[in-house]
Amino acid sequence: MVLSALDTYAATLFLVVSLSIFGRKLYLRIRYLFLAKGQERRWDHVPTRVKNFIVYGIFQRKVAREWYAGVLHSFIFWAFVILGASVVEITAQTYSQGWQVPTPTIAGFSLNGPLYLAQEVIAVLGAVGVGMALYRRYVIRPKKLMHEGMLDATIVLLFILGIVTSLLFYNAADVALGSAALPAWKPISSTLVRLSIVPADPTWWHLFWWTHVVLLFSFLAYVPHSKHMHIIFAIVNTFFMDLTPSGALKKIDLEKTETFGVNRVEQLSWRQLLDGYACTECGRCTDACPANATGKPLDPMRIITNMRDTLDAQGAAILAGKVEALPDMFETVHSKEGIWACTTCYACVYECPVMNEHVPKILEMRRHMVLTQGEMPHETREAMRNIEQNF
Repeated sequence: MVLSALDTYAATLFLVVSLSIFGRKLYLRIRYLFLAKGQERRWDHVPTRVKNFIVYGIFQRKVAREWYAGVLHSFIFWAFVILGASVVEITAQTYSQGWQVPTPTIAGFSLNGPLYLAQEVIAVLGAVGVGMALYRRYVIRPKKLMHEGMLDATIVLLFILGIVTSLLFYNAADVALGSAALPAWKPISSTLVRLSIVPADPTWWHLFWWTHVVLLFSFLAYVPHSKHMHIIFAIVNTFFMDLTPSGALKKIDLEKTETFGVNRVEQLSWRQLLDGYACTECGRCTDACPANATGKPLDPMRIITNMRDTLDAQGAAILAGKVEALPDMFETVHSKEGIWACTTCYACVYECPVMNEHVPKILEMRRHMVLTQGEMPHETREAMRNIEQNF
């Protein structure tokens, strides 16, 4: 089958608009990261960082600690990875009919066939993963996921389901019309044809192609505007994870330092701000928090998400240098009572599948309260007074 000139022009316009929306929002996110005034070196120990990137980013070792969530996320993640080649191929075929992703040839055997087979299998597994995710949210309803509305997650899951199923139906229509490349390597699509689910009709081929393209490009435009921007940032976060021992305090020079701790988002480091965009809002950190479990007003996940939302809300003003009237982090990120409730046990950091670092932010906010505002709980004040008098 051949696309018309009108199809090509329309698809090009849609692609340009989608890329523009995606690129603008991504640019803003990255630009906001560079607002960070805090200095942090995270380019050391590169071999260790590469290993962590592979173990925790690509193979998602921490996600797999919960078998059900691990399986569904694995299906969806690898669908993104493997179907990336399909996205490139279908987009390129808009301009060059029959174009195929270049693959190595081993002993005269092209790997395009195995790639198509992998795409078919992972598309089905991706659909299964979406079904598992919807079942988890709407039937199992674990408490740690009930902190948010369902709309955003449901929209993204339905996008993914639509993309993987429309790919299979498009391939089936291609097979039915005899225009598919290497149809023998597309058994699932071929089965849809044999079962007469997809007819040999150019109109259906055209419909499935456009459905797939519209879903792909719309999803591209939607992602950076949702919490699922972690698709882009989470894997990067694993490379820049903290390699210092847990609980190691950052030393400050009391005589030379002009400001102590943080009370504004731009005072954090770029890596601390990156946590906000990497957060999956899975709720594991809050679920593991002993302070939260005993009814204390501390929510580790909200520290990360509220920090992100504050950065998004205040980013333009910070860029313009108009920060005087902006509320500080104790109003927009977390309450002072909650910050003091933290036991610094690092359970939140240990459980986070994308290596977010909650405790260092809490310590910096505490440091600001003590050294800049002169505030601390009565119990802490008494403990400090006893140390001063007796030691």
